[in-house]
Amino acid sequence: VACSNLRRCMLTALVALRSRICPTGHASKPRNASKAHVTTDLQEMSRNVDCVAMALEPASLPPSLGRNLKPQMLTAKNASQLHQPGPLEQYFDASECRGMKTLRSNGRLRMEAFARWAMKCDEEVVIAVGHSLYFREFFNLFTRESDRDDENSLIARACESKMANCSMVGFELAYDEVMGSFQVMPSTLRVLDGGFESARKKSK
Repeated sequence: VACSNLRRCMLTALVALRSRICPTGHASKPRNASKAHVTTDLQEMSRNVDCVAMALEPASLPPSLGRNLKPQMLTAKNASQLHQPGPLEQYFDASECRGMKTLRSNGRLRMEAFARWAMKCDEEVVIAVGHSLYFREFFNLFTRESDRDDENSLIARACESKMANCSMVGFELAYDEVMGSFQVMPSTLRVLDGGFESARKKSK
């Protein structure tokens, strides 16, 4: 599991993927669970205030998430576990996080860096917890224009519209040695939950 270094994204990961990022030694920890990898390379592209990381320094984590957990996020099953999640170090590994993106940060370079990291992972499947604008531009960067010719195709919609909040999609990422770049395989893109927002209105 990889996660943006923004606290709101880490909260989403903690609520949605608790069973995958249980603390070491936790009674309910499944065999394939491990800490989520916190990375600056997944940080949202915008400069808005809600896209500023609270942990500015490299290899650091933001203040506790506990007070941000709202009753509607909790169910009878997970309320007792999430009400006091404990130190974030139990769930997240920020050892390779570079902290807040710099003013000269380049979204393309960060996306390419994340793609390289994902391709080098030993795991066959990488779960990336990130942001809608980032992923829209990720699809635009790693697909060919010819793949988006059909405006009704899912890949064309992914490049045109942002994902709705808390949506999940899956796809295969490959490295094209001829082109020397990464590529999202269009035929593998699928919506697992939620989907994409309505296409942006075109200016007249």
